Amino acid sequence: MKILAPRSQISKYICPDGKHMEPALSLPTEKRIILHLADFWGMDQREAVPPALTNEGIASAIDVEEAQVSTPLHNMVDEVSLESTESPVEGMKERVFVYWLTSIGIEKAERIKDELDGAEIPVRIGRVVKKMTVMEINENTSVHLTITDIVRVAAKVDIVNIRDLEDIEKRRKEELEETVKKIEDYTKAMMAAWQDGKMTATERLLTDELRSHLQIADEVHKEIESDVIRSLSESPLRNLEIYENAVEVALEDGEISTEEAAILAVLEKQLKISKKDVVDIQNIPKEGK
Repeated sequence: MKILAPRSQISKYICPDGKHMEPALSLPTEKRIILHLADFWGMDQREAVPPALTNEGIASAIDVEEAQVSTPLHNMVDEVSLESTESPVEGMKERVFVYWLTSIGIEKAERIKDELDGAEIPVRIGRVVKKMTVMEINENTSVHLTITDIVRVAAKVDIVNIRDLEDIEKRRKEELEETVKKIEDYTKAMMAAWQDGKMTATERLLTDELRSHLQIADEVHKEIESDVIRSLSESPLRNLEIYENAVEVALEDGEISTEEAAILAVLEKQLKISKKDVVDIQNIPKEGK
């Protein structure tokens, strides 16, 4: 059985000879969104969620223009299949709206997967073309694929080439390697900024710009900075020196800002600075005086 798109949707697929091409498998946008979001079920507990849950990320995952998912997303929120909340997102400084499947959405995802179990898709393996189910396609590739991966490829061609599916994992590895490289570069920059035990306002500005350029998530930045500070902790005296330098930089403009206070709080914890030393170094007035 082949799952067909409406004729208006199929008409956009054109063969080189100018004839209409029927995609190997096509699902309505709403169903493709649900299948995609099902892969991220339970991630709403994370401090920062993957970009794949944003409007832009969803559009990219199902291979359509961003404008094409706005209406379906709003409709599914109204139908209580999805929930939308503002959330921190990996690699983004600002909180943005992300989408989650509700329990109703999860039930729909399971029904869609059941529908796809019997769908046969033309697949090319070498010189041979044979019809295979989604499960059979997954079993015949050496990489891990999601149903969304298979649907996305099958919606663009009349015959799925198994090599195109194999390339998906290759691209994922390349993206992972790129992410690791960015984190390594950012860690080196943080080490250079903190090597003398303090970070000047200029160094903070430069590292912030680098973080934005490399799209380093806020929680990743905090973890890297904590690790760098911890690595510099060689002795209690060294720790006090690092903390004193940091306070000196923070007080250059005469007061400690909210952001600087948060950084100092991290230092106090990582360097194990006593409350008495915090009061003495920051010249905080004693209670009752």
